[in-house]
Amino acid sequence: MHKWTSLIIGAVAGIATSAVYLYLFAPARETTFDERYQSRLDWALAEGKKAGQERELELRNELQQARINPPKPKTPTSEPLVPDNVAPDDDAPTVDDETDSSSDLK
Repeated sequence: MHKWTSLIIGAVAGIATSAVYLYLFAPARETTFDERYQSRLDWALAEGKKAGQERELELRNELQQARINPPKPKTPTSEPLVPDNVAPDDDAPTVDDETDSSSDLK
């Protein structure tokens, strides 16, 4: 019984592998066999390369714009560091409570 199961599983795996291979490397429908022939895989690879080149050009343009107009550094704001909807921790030291810690190192 084990031999028959292995045979059937191997046959199904072989058929599936063949179907994938033929789908990737066989010509698309209505394809003429001339110098413009492309399999589906060739077409997919060409589309991927074209998309990569477009993205590279886009990133190069962004870099060029950043070099021409560098972003301005962020300036400190007077907004509190703790949001309004968060209650302050009573045990946490405040700016007024802190002492110079550099004198402790001497």
